[in-house]
Amino acid sequence: MKRIALLLLLPFLAACGSLAVPEPATYGLAPAADTPRSAMAVPAELAIEVPHSLAALDSSRIAFVAPDGRQTYFRNVAWADRAPAVIADDLVRSFQASGMWRSAELSGGSVRADYLLQEDLTDCEAFGTADGKADHVKVGLTLTLVRLSDQKPVGSMHFQQDVPVADTSFDRVIAGFNIATNSLAAEAIAWTRRTAGDLR
Repeated sequence: MKRIALLLLLPFLAACGSLAVPEPATYGLAPAADTPRSAMAVPAELAIEVPHSLAALDSSRIAFVAPDGRQTYFRNVAWADRAPAVIADDLVRSFQASGMWRSAELSGGSVRADYLLQEDLTDCEAFGTADGKADHVKVGLTLTLVRLSDQKPVGSMHFQQDVPVADTSFDRVIAGFNIATNSLAAEAIAWTRRTAGDLR
């Protein structure tokens, strides 16, 4: 009797299995492989915050903005972490690769630093056509450099990168995000170096 009941349940169990939602493909960002290394580092430690952002960007979902300004998200793909955390990780690794500061680490915990780089993530979206095809990506960050000895902001600057993409595959969209964040990181590294240098 039990065997018959089990056989009757098999089609139902198979149907349930077919309804399982597949895990989304996850993506991160990578610093530029050819980041030039500074011969003379700023003699100070830098801590880098995870950016603040609006709730729509504070997600692992990858945002898409239609021509009418309506924001949705790509299906079946996601960032490896929340978008602000992915951006912060990429920026920290870019600063470390540049050697522009004596040390550069993500803020928090036991990290000791002379300066803090605060971030506001204003844009991290793909833009495109009404049928969901991406034609460019935009990444925007407002950075504020704070001297921790007196908690004084010593400089603030907004950086933005718009990169055209050919939406023949989602990898091209991610490549566009990589180009945007690498260019933005290079600008941010140079700006913090100039700003800290002006204080000496």
